[in-house]
Amino acid sequence: MRRGDPDARERVVELAEHAELAGEPQRIEPVLELETELALTGGAQVPRERFEALAELMRAHGGLRGRYAGRLAAWAAVAGVEIELDSPASGPYAAMLRRDWPAAADAFGELGWPYERALMLSLTDDECALAEAIGIARRLGAEPLTRRVAVRMRELGMRVPRGPRKTTRANPAGLTARQLEVLALVAEGLTNAEIAERLIVSQRTAEHHVAAVLTKLGASTRREAAQRASELRLVEKG
Repeated sequence: MRRGDPDARERVVELAEHAELAGEPQRIEPVLELETELALTGGAQVPRERFEALAELMRAHGGLRGRYAGRLAAWAAVAGVEIELDSPASGPYAAMLRRDWPAAADAFGELGWPYERALMLSLTDDECALAEAIGIARRLGAEPLTRRVAVRMRELGMRVPRGPRKTTRANPAGLTARQLEVLALVAEGLTNAEIAERLIVSQRTAEHHVAAVLTKLGASTRREAAQRASELRLVEKG
């Protein structure tokens, strides 16, 4: 589905049928996530009624609490459905429930889930966030998500960034010239605020650049990113 294979929708429909036959929340809920993602990236119908039906089923069998209930309510929020939990969600799902897409993206990024980060960023109206989202989608070969972000940027009157240049493709981590500049500042130990000041951009823009650099390097911390940069010889040693 994320690659955009021609039979993706058919496979998801078949999977949903099997999950409904089982009638178990732990089987149905992950399929609803897939269907919602397919609706966002492939023009399928959002399964709103099935979110509500599963919530009723879970209420009747122990209440809306626990991992699957939190995921259900979080993805229901993406689908535009309000589901009230009996206990609070955590991690990225708590941010999704608040419809705080940047916070959800950051939480997924911290978990090392770049696709989910890009999908959450694609729900925002922020140009830097959308530019990062399309960059991640292109790098992962996620054509449906790439198209979604491109369409969204055009609808918002934004310029859609071109794909990576030869110079970007040539460096081992696929970093742009700007990201290499940001990486060098991260390696120097600068904070996001200091990077923003040095590059004359907003702090939020600096945060997006740093997050994109960490994602491309597969690093969970700034120190790890600096170490990875040194290993790949992406920055000069002081």
